[in-house]
Amino acid sequence: MKHLRLMAETARDAQHHNALPFLPFLSPFLEHMYSQVTLLAPQLDPAEPQAPIPLEECELYLVACMLFLKNVLEASAYRENKSAVAYSVCQSFFTCERAVALCQLLISRYLVFHVDALQEWEQEPEVFLAEIETSDWEHHAAPCAEALYLELIKYMRGEIARQVIESLESTLQNPSVELSHVLLRDACYRAIGISNNELYDYIPFDRWFQHMVQDMQNPHPS
Repeated sequence: MKHLRLMAETARDAQHHNALPFLPFLSPFLEHMYSQVTLLAPQLDPAEPQAPIPLEECELYLVACMLFLKNVLEASAYRENKSAVAYSVCQSFFTCERAVALCQLLISRYLVFHVDALQEWEQEPEVFLAEIETSDWEHHAAPCAEALYLELIKYMRGEIARQVIESLESTLQNPSVELSHVLLRDACYRAIGISNNELYDYIPFDRWFQHMVQDMQNPHPS
């Protein structure tokens, strides 16, 4: 895993600092990074008392893969007016179907809190929040997933916005108080919260506020 991480970090840095010279390698690395983010996504039920990504090397590898995808999406050198070839490669790779699928994956697998985090929050909430605010986001999977998600919204706002809204609506229509369901709904709220500027025109605030009030009034432990 260490060698894979070093390879991914090297490709990430090379693309970030030399976007156009990296162009001959762009397509195969996009495919590779995307496949790794998909295949190595946390497989555990959020309710299981185990960290979502237990190996530090694995998390750092996933971080490098997500940052590569993020950097490609925001690279000004790949705009249509800068390089028609690079623009074509990005358009061919980041199709609507793939962008929406990646968004779903990030929310449901990377932004969901797991029991370890919930226990830490319950025991020492101030310490938990302090660690989140002061930690180096480029070394942890969840904040990198948030950063990639935000770039996806900028890249394809309408399609991604509809998907995020539909995901939350689906959880709201199901009143289940099972922890895994509650955590998925929380992840949807989290995604919408960090992208509220981009999604403002799509959000039915009044209706959602009523659901949030009902959640807060629910006496169930979840």
